[in-house]
Amino acid sequence: MSRTASSLPAKNLPTFEWLPPTCAYRLLAEGKPLPAWHPLLTGSKAAMHGERISVRHIAVPESTVVDWQDHILNLPDRAR
Repeated sequence: MSRTASSLPAKNLPTFEWLPPTCAYRLLAEGKPLPAWHPLLTGSKAAMHGERISVRHIAVPESTVVDWQDHILNLPDRAR
């Protein structure tokens, strides 16, 4: 699994409706600024984790999951 962002062609960005609202590609393509916690601005993931924007605090290794239904979450509005 890659730990870095994907590279997407700029000309195709308008068609990538599946990108989350916090995605740098999407924000920049829409002419919006990146949030202050974004790793492209801060140079690290610490601010993102500090704001609990990442899934680091809720993610579990796939190999440890016995029943997927035990891991379904209702995400806060900001994560949708």
